Amino acid sequence: AQAIDSASVLRGEDAIDILSGATSHSSVEIAILAAEAARELPSETRMEIYENNLASPHEPVRELTVIELSRQESKPAIELLILGLLDPAEAVVETTNKGLERLFNRTFDSASAAKQWWAENQHEYSDTLKHIVSP
Repeated sequence: AQAIDSASVLRGEDAIDILSGATSHSSVEIAILAAEAARELPSETRMEIYENNLASPHEPVRELTVIELSRQESKPAIELLILGLLDPAEAVVETTNKGLERLFNRTFDSASAAKQWWAENQHEYSDTLKHIVSP
């Protein structure tokens, strides 16, 4: 756990390697600590770790990741968040849809429906997901 706490001071590839490996650790507690440590990293590094976290064998890590992604309010985060709809665990899918509903006031029956909606509507949002209102 101390190595995970120290990982938040790392940058780039080192942080990605350490934290992504730890989110697959046999201990769920260590995996969750690693997922939480990603919050302290720069956005680009954080997104890579979140992408890896979505493949974690631990459902709590995947669920924590979709919660974090829904808080990011950025286009790259939304693209990853939509992948949460593919998760085999219903709880992760439900948490993903809650995040999408909070952001866009809508839920989706499938990842493909969400991807299609996002492809058609992302131009209406700034990079920080602020709705763009035409004058």
